[in-house]
Amino acid sequence: MSKLTKRIVDAATPRETGSFFIWCSDLKGFGVRVWSTGKKSYVADYRTRDGERRRLTIGNHGPLTTDDARKQAMLILADAIK
Repeated sequence: MSKLTKRIVDAATPRETGSFFIWCSDLKGFGVRVWSTGKKSYVADYRTRDGERRRLTIGNHGPLTTDDARKQAMLILADAIK
């Protein structure tokens, strides 16, 4: 696992069935979901204080850059730990 970059997201090839995640090593809870259709969506994954798991879609790769998605993920994840 390494820092999630545009190059890594662009190189991710879809699998025939299902989707999979690529997680960032620098920002825990930030990743990209690669769908079998080729669509790629940035996500923020965290647990609430009650222990419930939340996974929010930040936006789609293409209209949203990896750096912009990371900035939004930082805000979401920082808000989750307050």
